[in-house]
Amino acid sequence: MIGQVISNLNSVLGSLSEQSGQFGKAVDSLSQLVQNLAARRGDITNAVAYANAATGTVATVQAGRPAFQNTVHQADRTAGIVVADHAYVDDLLNTLPDSYKALSRLGLYGDYFTFYLCDLLLKVNGKGGQPVYIKLVEQATGRCTPK
Repeated sequence: MIGQVISNLNSVLGSLSEQSGQFGKAVDSLSQLVQNLAARRGDITNAVAYANAATGTVATVQAGRPAFQNTVHQADRTAGIVVADHAYVDDLLNTLPDSYKALSRLGLYGDYFTFYLCDLLLKVNGKGGQPVYIKLVEQATGRCTPK
């Protein structure tokens, strides 16, 4: 048994002696790699520290994920409402600039608006989601007389 180990070791050493040039190159390359790593140890330390900080940032992003998911869910819900009532939204977007122009003319005299209140309606959801209008203020005389 020991004789077999010695003959195997002898053949390994013989192979190494045949490849001594390549083995020497491998040892030199490994030595050069270790020297380069030692020379750049500051950069490697910084890289590890930055990777650690990035991991902390990713953990922070993970903590904010539920809030972001809620925002996406609410945006999807809002988009569904807008699509369901798209005629109203289109009309609103078409008439809003004219309404703003009228409001800007009313505010020409200062930091206030002068309005005369003729009717005040409150729109609430009724049975089955149907709108119910509740009249809070009504004046049918003076400036508010129907024409």
